[in-house]
Amino acid sequence: MRGTSSLPCKVINTSKGGALIQVDGAAADIPDDFYLTIAGQQDQRLICSVVRRGKRLLGVRFIAQPDYQVRISTSY
Repeated sequence: MRGTSSLPCKVINTSKGGALIQVDGAAADIPDDFYLTIAGQQDQRLICSVVRRGKRLLGVRFIAQPDYQVRISTSY
């Protein structure tokens, strides 16, 4: 039986096929495939597969395309 855990992260940018994610902790500890839940949309989960790994950054591709738009806004 596999366990589950949650790890806070920040989506740096997105495209139709994937995203760049900054994790709180070591990116090496993240499994190759995982679910990404967007704040405010807990009932929607994106299946992600890691394609690039840095110390705290993950490049992921979406396995199942969402049926809604992922929009990220930032303010400085």
